[in-house]
Amino acid sequence: MHSDMYGERRGAAFGLAGLVKGFGISCLKKYGIVAVLQQGLEDRNSAKSREGSLLGFECLCEKLGRLFEPYVIQMLPVLLVSLSDQVIAVHEAAECASRAMMSQLSGHRDKLILPSLLKVLEDKAWQTKQSSMQLFGAMAYCAPQQLSQCLPRIVLKLTEVLTDTHPKVQSAGQMTLQQVGSVIKNPEISSLIHILLKALTDPNEYIKHSLDILLQTTFVNSIEAPSLALLVPIVHRGLRERSSDTKKKAAQIAGNMCSTVRSTSALALRKLSALSTRVDPLVGDLLSTLQASDGGVREAILTVQKHAGKSVSISIRSRVFVLLKELINLDDDPSSMFFCKDDSSEARRRALSVLKAVAKENHSAIAAYPHSLGPALADCLKHGNTPVRLAAERCALHVFQLIKGSDNVQAAQKSITGLDARRVSKFPENSDESENSDDETPNGL
Repeated sequence: MHSDMYGERRGAAFGLAGLVKGFGISCLKKYGIVAVLQQGLEDRNSAKSREGSLLGFECLCEKLGRLFEPYVIQMLPVLLVSLSDQVIAVHEAAECASRAMMSQLSGHRDKLILPSLLKVLEDKAWQTKQSSMQLFGAMAYCAPQQLSQCLPRIVLKLTEVLTDTHPKVQSAGQMTLQQVGSVIKNPEISSLIHILLKALTDPNEYIKHSLDILLQTTFVNSIEAPSLALLVPIVHRGLRERSSDTKKKAAQIAGNMCSTVRSTSALALRKLSALSTRVDPLVGDLLSTLQASDGGVREAILTVQKHAGKSVSISIRSRVFVLLKELINLDDDPSSMFFCKDDSSEARRRALSVLKAVAKENHSAIAAYPHSLGPALADCLKHGNTPVRLAAERCALHVFQLIKGSDNVQAAQKSITGLDARRVSKFPENSDESENSDDETPNGL
């Protein structure tokens, strides 16, 4: 493997792999084969020695398959160094070895290797960052299933690398994003890969265009985790833009993402569990803009709160309850609630649905404000829009029944002119989602 002839080095690599497979995996430790390969890779005085060791490593990965997995992590640091080698022959041999390694990795071994590769992206040396991204690209070619499972964590780091000061690191990041984008199986997302990648690489220029395209796209197939890994950073950036129109579009997309996943009946529970960690950051941004003065933004945000439902964590839902509690008890006008002031009928209807959900999850958050709730609901009960009136009546019945306090119910009834007191007192305990179908939206983005 130290010969001057490439053919002899390649033949020796195949022979070594054949002997190890014939004598058994135990001979790797018995004869110190892995240690000899490492010494060859660390020999900075001989490029042929480094290339020969990489050829041996490649053949061992191909012939032994997953039996060679325990030694992969041990060889990973020197392999990353070889990927940034200045000698072209060594660099090409390292690329072939990395592809052979990634093609044989199991899901369990990916969990051990991925943290090391992600940590390398934080290294100060640009060559090391470039090498790590090349390994991610190799996963796209040889282990697409494993890569798709890790994609949410990888895309987040790659978007950070795109802002690196070194041009070669930026170029490698863009190429790696294109490679990992190939593992997306959703037909609608696959057709938009080039637009989404542009939004990730240059958000200032393409974020608005990508949001417009996503809103115009009808999603027929379910959105799996790899697709969400590309969509969430774009929506997250849209929610942080200054333009209220951009925020509204991003909020509508976030709401429809939740709605689409919730409608997948066969895999609903698993989908919602996987979605939780990626929806929480978006809902956090939505909470920060819930008090925005723009009515269109508020309407879109309320839609998200309606459809996110159980797919967000308890801590996020608690923040929603606290914020709505503050909005209910406005110091400047305690007899009104924020949704009663909105000019949009749809915004009022959505807000009533959110209020009903708050009452169900944490009725103590609104139990202390019956005198503020009553006039607010009474105003909606008199609204000229029939869906708003129906939503207000359902909300009132549900809220006051869950509060279960005679004083609260009586105080609220005094302010509600269109509600029959006998219906409130006799309303069944388990009243719940009778009007859910009225609040659903189409499963498109």
